[in-house]
Amino acid sequence: MEIEQFWTDFNRGNLYQFNDLCPTCGHPLVAFKGRNDEPLSKGACPYCGYRAEKGHLDIVKQTDEFYRQARKNDAINFLTNVSVFTTFSIFNHRFDKFIAGTDKQRQLLDQALKVSDRLVNNELVHSIFTGGTGTGKTHLAISVLQDVLERTAYRKKVAFVDFQELLTQKKNAIGSREDSRKIDGQIAKVKQADIIVLDDLGAESSGEATQYNLDLAAGLLKSREDKALILTTNLKGNELRTVYGERVLSRILAHSANNNLIFNSLSDYRLKEGAK
Repeated sequence: MEIEQFWTDFNRGNLYQFNDLCPTCGHPLVAFKGRNDEPLSKGACPYCGYRAEKGHLDIVKQTDEFYRQARKNDAINFLTNVSVFTTFSIFNHRFDKFIAGTDKQRQLLDQALKVSDRLVNNELVHSIFTGGTGTGKTHLAISVLQDVLERTAYRKKVAFVDFQELLTQKKNAIGSREDSRKIDGQIAKVKQADIIVLDDLGAESSGEATQYNLDLAAGLLKSREDKALILTTNLKGNELRTVYGERVLSRILAHSANNNLIFNSLSDYRLKEGAK
């Protein structure tokens, strides 16, 4: 019903005005009059289009969808603006795009799906994806993030951190107060995320971490003591201990029982993925 036509019909006395107000915008509900000035239908709102005959459930569904879309926008903005990455295309990774061509890869996919299930159920999970370069660790880790977002109707805040890229940005910001404030603010938001992927920890080291690298890693991992973490690394447990020390390793291993994925004896997954 157009507003102009509504006022014309209203002034002519052609409309019946209900005592009920529109649950969406608060205006009176109206309907065309029939014989004896009785309404010909249940009320409708000429301002927002609400129709009573569809029932309040439709409005509830519309409201739920509105808030879901708002949560989605908020969650995606958080993921893309807070995360530290080198190429935006990494966020295209999904479980259904993972090429599981071997029994080992199918096993890893199944394990990653179980990690996602636990996170959706709000379990406190630390999961270590360890193995050689290019074996699909990052693909499955990001797939977990995306899956959890979708299955929780975007009620969680998640972030991805390429540790080598974070180190590069931190070092490049030295000498610039504005740049340092920006990257430190970004790290602070990462620490607030419900779930983070800390990607490629250890790739920046050559057998031992500098104090600078160690402090940055330790700060991030300390913030995950009571929050979910997925960590990808080329290093084994004893190598992580050697590089980062017992305290950092204990923070990584906390809550990790039955959640870890071992990507051993796999060929370079990225070659297959690029050929798909």
